[in-house]
Amino acid sequence: MQTTTKNIGTPVAIGLGSNWGHRLEFLQAAVRALGQDILLSNMRISRVMETPALLKEGAPELWNKPFLNAVLTGYTPLSAEGMLGALKRIEKMLGREDRGVWAPREIDLDLLLYGQQVIKAENLIVPHAQMLSRDFVMQPLAQIAPDWVVPETNKTVIQLAQIFASPPNWIEPRLALPVQPTQWVGILNITPDSFSMDGLANARVEQVLQAAQRLIDEGARVLDVGAESTRPHATPLSAEQEWTRLSPVWKELRALTQHYKVLLSVDTRHASTAAKCLELGVDWVNDVSGAQNPEMLGVLQQSDCMVVVMHSLTVPASHAEIWADNVDVVSSMRAWMLETVGRLGRLGIASERLILDPGIGFGKTASQCEVLLKFVNEWRLPHVPLLIGHSRKSFLGLPKDAPNELRDAATLEWSEQLALQRVEYLRVHDVAGHVQMFGALRQKAK
Repeated sequence: MQTTTKNIGTPVAIGLGSNWGHRLEFLQAAVRALGQDILLSNMRISRVMETPALLKEGAPELWNKPFLNAVLTGYTPLSAEGMLGALKRIEKMLGREDRGVWAPREIDLDLLLYGQQVIKAENLIVPHAQMLSRDFVMQPLAQIAPDWVVPETNKTVIQLAQIFASPPNWIEPRLALPVQPTQWVGILNITPDSFSMDGLANARVEQVLQAAQRLIDEGARVLDVGAESTRPHATPLSAEQEWTRLSPVWKELRALTQHYKVLLSVDTRHASTAAKCLELGVDWVNDVSGAQNPEMLGVLQQSDCMVVVMHSLTVPASHAEIWADNVDVVSSMRAWMLETVGRLGRLGIASERLILDPGIGFGKTASQCEVLLKFVNEWRLPHVPLLIGHSRKSFLGLPKDAPNELRDAATLEWSEQLALQRVEYLRVHDVAGHVQMFGALRQKAK
């Protein structure tokens, strides 16, 4: 978490502390508050550490109460000043009383890091002035963001945390992250050969815009627009053919998504298509070829867009190229993700810009797809959001001629499991059904 990413916000690190009253409950309440109203997304939280109180000489003995501390990271759309204001409001909401400097407190929330920014204002100093000397900040932070380079030091958190020789006094239980809503990525195919028979090839601009408007009205937070089918036996397109399909509608789609503050994604493996969309405005490049093409990598290196990288053995998908039955799919997927993040990081494409896609249906048997979907948290990487595209695919086990209503019902069953596993983005055809499903999940949670 080293850079500012315009589409999901700025990475921040927040310190949490309490040494008055029900300490763990205050920390948990603060975490819940930070997860509401889109203050933070993609949250990660450290274990809880107990430390002696920091006291000035002559402090009352009543103040000598040990602290519970944790560190939380995430992405915020707020400015640094806006984030500071939000932290103060949460402290007040949770009943923090002003007992003076060094006095015990119900909750203490500190803005430790705000991307790579250095701020020296009267009411805000970032990086936090004392963080490097505090083991109860640096050791928890090293747990969840070891590679974050701290501004003005040129060193990573894990390097800076090595000065603390004493092992942390971790306590149980751990704090729980709030379940944040999965976001729906609406599929907009401008193709004649979509496997789900929902393509809009040769449609008038007005028809494409109507389809896009419907997805937005239903609750899509991202529109993923593709002009080349990647289903098995699909006919590959040249970059020129792909752009012929996209160019008549792209500017109008960009204007529409900007108006509704919805993200726009281009689903392509062609570098020239990605470059043209970046020139005209796009938030994500969804590279179904796994960011292997040197030309595509060159385009991505020159941009600051989000990049969806999909695992696949072949594009288009091929029934002849699949993992062997004896492959450990969990360890293989995790290894691919580690390799991908490392490889792109060495090229200057930071992990904060990445969204990883396990490529359901691409080079995997139905049973292998099911294993990946059931055990997401065993193969995913911390700090890197996931996008999963399982909608209406053949692994669902339905007949080829099954209507989309049946495919959507089967998709929803898996989507519920994925939402409960906190997958950040699901790429789906039936956005309305998914919005309704998540509403039902929230009611269950209450």
